[in-house]
Amino acid sequence: MRNGPQSISMFRLSSIALGFLAVTAFTQNAQASVIFVGTEGSFGPTVGTLDWGVHYPTVPSSVPNGSTRTVPLTGFSDTDVTFTRSGTIPFLRLTEGVNTAAGIFTNGTELLATNSASPGGVVFDFSNPIGGFGITLQEVTPGATSTTTIQAFGLGGTALDLAFAGSDVMLNGSGTGGTNAFLGIESSLNDIYSIVVATSSNNFIMNSPTFQMNSTATGVPEPGTWLMMGLGSLLYGVGKRRKKKNIIVEEAV
Repeated sequence: MRNGPQSISMFRLSSIALGFLAVTAFTQNAQASVIFVGTEGSFGPTVGTLDWGVHYPTVPSSVPNGSTRTVPLTGFSDTDVTFTRSGTIPFLRLTEGVNTAAGIFTNGTELLATNSASPGGVVFDFSNPIGGFGITLQEVTPGATSTTTIQAFGLGGTALDLAFAGSDVMLNGSGTGGTNAFLGIESSLNDIYSIVVATSSNNFIMNSPTFQMNSTATGVPEPGTWLMMGLGSLLYGVGKRRKKKNIIVEEAV
């Protein structure tokens, strides 16, 4: 019994469809290796900084909520950064040792404050994806014990991983002791489109965030993806052999 042109075409279409699914699975399964970095010395190397002092040199001053600034990234495309807090209250620009209540940053550090409690923390959105984000937070409430968190999101708001929480630390805005909390997050695929940072009270001061890029960002398929790709290629090859065999038989007849 000979296979007609229609059955051969259907077989080839099935093979091509499997190959397409395999490629799709490869794209979806190229998982980023997202890690939390809890010390500033372990984060980097950095390629850019959203410098509050450069973008907002006047202190004290109000910074509109939802502002956008362009950050040059050395060796990579620049990215526009939009930072947003809940509500309509603007941020407040401060400088440690100049117009802050003796915080725990080094004197001269350029800072930005939420200016009041901001439920949900502060969101940083990027026009071009980045590979890492680092920032240091300090609670406004003197002597407050707080849990700090950072979470990264990919294209379309997909969470790249669970929120990473720093251990409870004493954050002190009165300058009488305590430590501030560094929050860093890195992705091997440079696929971070958004970052959310928060503290227990969500009323905090932050320094200028820094950015990181992975120059060797690649995706690694999972074992199941390799299997699908191999199966698709095999079926497509079998389809071509069957078609060739049918043609030879028809010519012999």
